[in-house]
Amino acid sequence: MKKQYIWLFLLAISFAACKDVLEQEPQDTASKSAIFGSEKGLELYANSFYNALPSANNIHTCDNMSDYAARRNAPAFLQATGYSPTTTDVTDASGYALVALGSDWDWGWGSLRNINYFIQNCNNPKVAPDVIKNYLGLARFFRAFFYFEKVKRYGNVPWINKALDVSDTVELYKTQDPRALVMDSVLADINYACANIKATSDGTRSLVTKYVAYAFKARICLYEGTYRRYHTELNLTSTASAWLQQAADAAKEVMDKGGFKLNESGGSDVSYRALFTTQAPTSNEILMAVIMDLA
Repeated sequence: MKKQYIWLFLLAISFAACKDVLEQEPQDTASKSAIFGSEKGLELYANSFYNALPSANNIHTCDNMSDYAARRNAPAFLQATGYSPTTTDVTDASGYALVALGSDWDWGWGSLRNINYFIQNCNNPKVAPDVIKNYLGLARFFRAFFYFEKVKRYGNVPWINKALDVSDTVELYKTQDPRALVMDSVLADINYACANIKATSDGTRSLVTKYVAYAFKARICLYEGTYRRYHTELNLTSTASAWLQQAADAAKEVMDKGGFKLNESGGSDVSYRALFTTQAPTSNEILMAVIMDLA
């Protein structure tokens, strides 16, 4: 009888041990609670947003329709037969479109879902409110970036502000939203980013900071204000001046508080070339750079 009690006791201990093991967080995958329940988890997730930015391999294509490159042919997407409903993007295993910014298509939406999923879930009470706002600011910066690029290329596009699932058939097949709705939403996102991103400087010039957000806001507002002023068919000319004023205000914020100035080291013949040839970005002039280390 005594032996039976011992076996029962040992069996109870083994069950308790198994229960503890089963309830532990997996070591080779990241759970939702692990990601959104700590500042480090938010930082690691937010790093994935940078995949949507131009890389050293394709940054030059951003101006491929400008006067800089002296192209001999029109990009395919401008040609009458260059794009059709059957054209598809190539994506990698994570769902990111491999079509590079500035390439002929740029119609991938995987990065938007990644951002929207983060925004929906970045509300864990274990993380300090100001930390959450900071990373939400980063996410909304990248959502503004995503939509600004889409609007510049395609005009009216559907505004989607949640992570879609296969059951969201209405949103998956929705048509374009009015330009004013989309761009006003972009402005709300970039305003939130400017107000809540905490970092004011980054020595590597490879991360989004508050003044990178203000600089990008200036670019968005200048583009949209000018577009509305001269595209009278949109019936948005009455709002153009407000957008242009916000562009000026955002640019002044960078000039007055960002700590940037023209690089004059070594004289003009040396300093300008150094912007493009130094291994580390010239931090006093460059706000954000595409970093490429040949080593």
